[in-house]
Amino acid sequence: MSISMDPLKVTTLPLHRFWFKIYTAQQWYAVINECRLLYGRNWRTKRNVFKRFKRVKTLSHALRHWMYVNISHDIWFEVPDQTFATWVSVKHSIEVASDAKHLNGK
Repeated sequence: MSISMDPLKVTTLPLHRFWFKIYTAQQWYAVINECRLLYGRNWRTKRNVFKRFKRVKTLSHALRHWMYVNISHDIWFEVPDQTFATWVSVKHSIEVASDAKHLNGK
């Protein structure tokens, strides 16, 4: 078997899932940029998140501001580092959601 065909030579790191309470698209992009900077392509996130923030743009300014302050979206990221959630929450002031309520949905 050739070296490039051997599946046991290259293994990916196990990914850890973290849930964040994200209020704005800017916060979501900040976490994505952090993932790209630290892990390259070895990370994943919840799909179709931008559509949630896109729907808010059609509302009035006062209602959008109220939603940004009071309504969060629980969005998960899977990364190979267990300390990622602490790093992102301190650097970008984003609250980490509890894993206990999300484990019941699996």
